[in-house]
Amino acid sequence: MTVWAIAMFRDEADVAPFVVRHMLDEGCYVLVADNMSTDGTRQILDQIAASEPRLIVVDDLEVGYYQDRKMTALGQQAAEWGATWIVPFDADEWWYSPVGRLADVLTVDVPADVLKAFGWDHRPHQTDDQTDRNPFTRMRWREPDTQKFPCVAYRPHPDAWLHMGNHDIDRSGRRVAGLLEYRHFGFRSFEQMRRKVRQGKQAYDATDLPYLHGTHWREMGAMSDAELSAEWERLSTRTLVYDPCPR
Repeated sequence: MTVWAIAMFRDEADVAPFVVRHMLDEGCYVLVADNMSTDGTRQILDQIAASEPRLIVVDDLEVGYYQDRKMTALGQQAAEWGATWIVPFDADEWWYSPVGRLADVLTVDVPADVLKAFGWDHRPHQTDDQTDRNPFTRMRWREPDTQKFPCVAYRPHPDAWLHMGNHDIDRSGRRVAGLLEYRHFGFRSFEQMRRKVRQGKQAYDATDLPYLHGTHWREMGAMSDAELSAEWERLSTRTLVYDPCPR
């Protein structure tokens, strides 16, 4: 059994080393497409790959955020390299299973072809230890409820096509929930949030996708610094649940 984790990165230097090493520790092969990062992300990935043959880094030189097509292509490449399960993830997502390492859990005995994973959004909190460089250990408070839509992992199939956000997949077969979970660390500082939403708007604006695709990114990316500051304050003062990320 070979589990491949696939992802697209752009300017994720603060999380890249931690999430990649986590996926490697989970027993996965990792395939990352770097989308012209300028903050040192590519150098971090190349440094890890120099001593870890299970990490493969490729270039994504297209600004437009055609995530479904790009992630589907990465999944097809992983399938050609022998993947028996594929776990699409974002750089700011910490995937795990409550019952063991991903590579040990995703076996031939899993009674499904698609696994639905629900995730919790972690938020900044006034008790966060700002000396901790690792956001996955620093940000210990999360939203009370899971995200509305799950993400998916899947067995390779010639007709498999991932949806935007990795929230679903066109693929026949049995679907099961509960075996995988993830934590999401989307906004980790005000500066990071401001950069991310504006890059997100730029990436969606560079596509021919309908406005309804990426509305959240387009609208937040158009906010002024003052409006974004108010949004950051709102996120930082929400009622949260103390629940550190599983290690």
